[in-house]
This record gives sequence, structure tokens and C-alpha cells, in this order.
Amino acid sequence: MFFIILFWRRVCESMPFFYVQAGFAGNLFKSENMYIYNITFVIAPYMKENFLGWIRTEALPLLFPSEGSACNPRLQTVVEAGGEKPGPEHGLSIALQAEFYTEKEAHDWHDIRLPEVLGRFNAKFGPHAAFFITLMEVLSYE
Repeated sequence: MFFIILFWRRVCESMPFFYVQAGFAGNLFKSENMYIYNITFVIAPYMKENFLGWIRTEALPLLFPSEGSACNPRLQTVVEAGGEKPGPEHGLSIALQAEFYTEKEAHDWHDIRLPEVLGRFNAKFGPHAAFFITLMEVLSYE
């Protein structure tokens, strides 16, 4: 965990501005009252295929059942940070994001869906992996 914090601090210090395009249908900047729930998993690079297999077959079906309130779930990974490509000595960051129409829906999803999945993540990938969670509100560009 200490390694991850140092790496993340190094990345943040090297980035004067960080922007993630969310990709909503229609005009991205006119989407008000939307929330993006982000879970970033940080794992050792050699665990990538094992992690992707787990998240696709075990985690995603639990997190996004057909009757849920989450919209447009997506997986993303860091390609560059501050103009640098992460090397093998850095942790691999894979972000899982979903959109919600209200903050309450995002919190309810968190309370109902996440505990089991994050418990399984910790059990499977143990002390060599970490995660952090961010809830963001989409703001109007205008």
C-alpha cells in the first residue's frame, strides 16, 4: 500500500491538470444532474489478465444486474500520466465507472452492490492490490 501511495503522489504531482472524458450520449457538457461513480483498482501489472477475467465474469454481473440503476458501465486503464507511460515498476490502475441520475442512486448502489464485490476483490488479490472510490457530479460546461 505504501508503494501505491508514493506512486499516486508522484503521478499527481506531475499532472497540473487531469481530465477524463466521460462520453455521454448527446452533448457531454449539457448533461446536468448526472453522477459518475468511479472505483479505481490498483494491481501489480502481472495480475492484469487474472483481474480482467475476475471482474468480467464475477464482479460485473453482481454490480450491474439488468434491473439496476447504473447506466453505461465501463472499464478504463491509464495509458499515460503526466506525459509518462507507467512502467513495470508502477502499479496498474484500472477504473470501473458507472453513471447515475441521482446522488442517492449512486449511494444506494454503493451500499447494496459494492461490499460483496470489494470483499471478493480483497480475498482474491490480497495485500498486493488496492482500490479507491470517487463519486463525481457532472457539471455543465455552460
